[in-house]
Amino acid sequence: MGITYKYHLREDAVLTGGSEVVYVGDSTGEAVFRSLSKMRPAGSIEAFYHTALTSEAYFHFVRKILRSKKLPKLVVLPINLITFAPSQYLHPGNQYHELMLKVRFSHNPILFATIRFLDLFKIASWLDPLSREKYDQIAIKNEHNNLGIIKDVFKRASWAINFFMPVVHPEHVHLTYFNKTTQLLGKKDIKVLLYFNPMNYEKGDAITGGSFSRTLNKSIAIIEKSLVRAPNLELLNMVFSHGDSSFLDQVHQKDTAARWSARELNDRINIILKKGRM
Repeated sequence: MGITYKYHLREDAVLTGGSEVVYVGDSTGEAVFRSLSKMRPAGSIEAFYHTALTSEAYFHFVRKILRSKKLPKLVVLPINLITFAPSQYLHPGNQYHELMLKVRFSHNPILFATIRFLDLFKIASWLDPLSREKYDQIAIKNEHNNLGIIKDVFKRASWAINFFMPVVHPEHVHLTYFNKTTQLLGKKDIKVLLYFNPMNYEKGDAITGGSFSRTLNKSIAIIEKSLVRAPNLELLNMVFSHGDSSFLDQVHQKDTAARWSARELNDRINIILKKGRM
């Protein structure tokens, strides 16, 4: 079984085991990877995941992977549609500011020291994460309806806020980073498997009156169209794979559902690796 860093990533994490497959993801990958690692040959897969990571974080971790002594043949990344919602990707608690500074710049000690100095004394405004005050004022939309600002929506239904999400914009920052990651890996002849993470669409539809599934379908179509058409890219859609009883919340699967998802991923991984050997 590969090495797993549960809910935190070493800032100096660099693969050295020569694993064929690397999984980089958010907390939805914990249960899935636990099953997936048991299905793969020993030492053939490693995972790096952290709660609430986004495509920008994946891009910077992949850059670290490319500094490894032996490169993988395939990188697996989840597309978690919840993270496209402003309530998620702009949340100050999901930025992991210190961690991302280390991941992005620690390979260059002089640059990293300069960046840390600028950050410490707030000299460079582009380094500052979004404040809670500004975050609270962001408008939340459900399809075409403005539901109010985040602060007010949280007061009404904080546990359900992520179900109220707009259709993904074709130029969303997550898509930019997924494309950059695919192109970066393609230059090293490394395959990429992007999979749409299963979502609790039944619960979402019950809360939103059916608009959640419509939003998901529209967003999936836009994402598939907006992703770069690269020979090293494979897509797998598992969004509507499970009903409400298979989830712990909006996106985290119970063990039985996670094992099913792992089998689907494992089958696709085997196909991709087999094609690569031909």
